[in-house]
Amino acid sequence: MCEFYPFPVQFSVFPIHFNDLFNPGHIRTGRIRNFLVIFIRSMVISAIISRIVSAPRKCVLCLAVFAFSLVAAVAQAAPLTPSFITLCYHNVVPVLDGSIPDDTAPVTQAELKEHFDWLKKNGYTVVSVSDILKARENNRELPPKSVLLSFDDGYRSFYETVYPMLKSYGYTALLALETGWLETPDNKMVNYGGTRQLPRSFFLSWEQIREMADSGLVELASHSHNLHEGHQGNPQGMQLPSGAYRWYDPKTGSYESVDAFKKRVRNDWKRSADIIYEKTGRRPQVAVWPYGRYNQVGVAAALEAGYELTASLAFYADWPTIPRLMMHEEIDLPNMMRKMEAGVMAGSTLYSRRNAMAQLPVSDLPVQRVMHVDLDMIYDDNPAQREKNTSLLFDRVRASGANVIYLQAFADPDGNGTADAMYFPNRHLPMRADFFSYIAWQLATRYKCEVYAWMPVLGFDLPNRPVITAVSPDKKVFYTRLTPFDAENRRIINEIYEDLASHAPFMGIIFHDDAIIGDYEDVSPAGKAWLTSMGLPDDPELIRKNPKMMQKFTRAKSRALIDFTKELQATVEKWHPPVYTARNIYAPAILSPYAEEWMAQNFDDFLTTYDYTAIEAMPYMEGAADHAGQWMETLIAKVSAHPLGLRKTVFELQAKDWRPDHLRPMPNDIMAKQMQQLLQHGALNFGYYPDDPIMGHPDIGMISHWFSIRN
Repeated sequence: MCEFYPFPVQFSVFPIHFNDLFNPGHIRTGRIRNFLVIFIRSMVISAIISRIVSAPRKCVLCLAVFAFSLVAAVAQAAPLTPSFITLCYHNVVPVLDGSIPDDTAPVTQAELKEHFDWLKKNGYTVVSVSDILKARENNRELPPKSVLLSFDDGYRSFYETVYPMLKSYGYTALLALETGWLETPDNKMVNYGGTRQLPRSFFLSWEQIREMADSGLVELASHSHNLHEGHQGNPQGMQLPSGAYRWYDPKTGSYESVDAFKKRVRNDWKRSADIIYEKTGRRPQVAVWPYGRYNQVGVAAALEAGYELTASLAFYADWPTIPRLMMHEEIDLPNMMRKMEAGVMAGSTLYSRRNAMAQLPVSDLPVQRVMHVDLDMIYDDNPAQREKNTSLLFDRVRASGANVIYLQAFADPDGNGTADAMYFPNRHLPMRADFFSYIAWQLATRYKCEVYAWMPVLGFDLPNRPVITAVSPDKKVFYTRLTPFDAENRRIINEIYEDLASHAPFMGIIFHDDAIIGDYEDVSPAGKAWLTSMGLPDDPELIRKNPKMMQKFTRAKSRALIDFTKELQATVEKWHPPVYTARNIYAPAILSPYAEEWMAQNFDDFLTTYDYTAIEAMPYMEGAADHAGQWMETLIAKVSAHPLGLRKTVFELQAKDWRPDHLRPMPNDIMAKQMQQLLQHGALNFGYYPDDPIMGHPDIGMISHWFSIRN
């Protein structure tokens, strides 16, 4: 059983050899940079010593210092991660007919042969896990264009179809076994992921497994013992991958603790490894995550259980987890060729959507159509009305052709811009309902949408915590935000993000537009201490009188907020590795040269920091209603002028006119015209906020021609 991800291929960094020092392109890598720093430092020390030590002795001493520095450089360098691509197959069958379950991700024998022939013809070297681990241990690279072949689930078809092909081609493969299925008695049915019953004979026997392992062509991995199934993750009964999410107990109304989750996962991986060792005499080195879903807590548990590596279906991963390119019937040879060759060209970078956005031709870039959803509009205390609202939302998502949903994870029913509660279990704010995970999982699995959790950065209603303060009340121009310069505030916000990540499935984070600091802020005690630490006066009014200090103040605020969002991203990636990031930016930050002073937002910084920058392209909100078309053209031109502008920008249109004297839904014809305008000027990604399922606005029929990803 499997789950598909976009661009699930990794190409790890190239090795560093001494002759690489003469390649300027490698200086950008951390290993070479660290080496050169120590190298230069050693030469400086040697030069100093040569001044103070007599000539007969100084050469020996200088050489000793230099040699010691070289050893230090090697010791400090991170272990080399060899470059290789991993292909993930499941069920390989002679022909596809109605007898083959679709959820076994089948490909035909002819397709696999076509793949093998292409690999051989195009200079790829098939390597084993042992090859990879030895290369890393010896700090050397694998052959160019190395590829690891992996096959999941332990179907009998592997012995009947794949194994003979491996012998014919001389290829090795990694076989991931779900020991809970294999331990099922021959006369019993296998509980296949909790979704169906399959005969035990559908899977390999231990005799077949031993024969293949003894051949030297097949390495054994674990696919867990009983993690290859869903388990209840929230009160609605939603089933989440058991190895990646904490369980919900409906009897007690409680959630599994982090320690209990880690112990359960560790015990499962150990049990599986013990069974494989008992049956074959070989202990598996790789833990292959069911459904490709994993987190760093689980990785630590697998390592504690004795594994060297884990394997995912993510689009990139950090060692000791390897990403894999999912091969299934929809991946034809041209598609496979394009992804693999693009990865090889990516060289020392990880091949993911992040790099694809900077490297691929515009015609090949992924395109986003974003529906930005307020869960406050969907949630209702009446369960029947809540279910009706949810159905309306799902119907609109299906009809609209949206492929990305920015989904509100916080509750702000009073509309004051700060989170009063959350839609997930957490340690610091009330939980209005465990609602986010239910909606997010449905959107991802039933409607194939990428879900980004829409979260505040600073806007949390915690009355006893210090907030950003202006020099005087009349200078405060933004809603209440916790000061990011207070360490306890940062800890609390990180814990809220961690609770979201450990309970809910999503693919990205969209940071709210509350991450702003004005030019008269922050004079809270923590803010003043930060200003002092930056070598600035603790009074923004004094700073404003000095252009150089003002410039330093402006850039420091922008960087501080970016650094905090990166900190939050790292927290999320403990449970969601990897996660895409987007951040809202106000249009004036792009249109006005002075806007960064007012709000600490910088478009160039956003483009280089986040996967996407979501511009609030809302002329009516910005007082440009009488020249909205020209305003939009100017905005698009400013974005287009940046090399990454159109590639990494999402234009968010307003679906509501918030002007006090014009409070109304934005007319459908205006929204359609703006979408047409964006397309005509080369925009790739756009969406709108808010979608109102209750009122049925915007009219999907009137905007879908321009909005739908299907068009």
